[in-house]
Amino acid sequence: MEVESYLLALLLINALTFSQLNLAVEAAESVPLSPSDDFSKELKALSRRSRRITPPSPRINAPVHFRKKSPPPSPRPLFFI
Repeated sequence: MEVESYLLALLLINALTFSQLNLAVEAAESVPLSPSDDFSKELKALSRRSRRITPPSPRINAPVHFRKKSPPPSPRPLFFI
């Protein structure tokens, strides 16, 4: 009796495994090899969005000694009284 229950359990496990394997194979075969139009449209939209977001220019966050120096102020005329 005990051997029969083990064999029955093994048979059920094998049946479930192979049925799931067949479903996975069918699902993999149903997927087209080329990307669908919807997927390519979504990918293009995503790439457009990522191009719009650009990091700030490195000059803005550069250390002080790398920043462009402003011209010195023009000398004031000296007035003698």
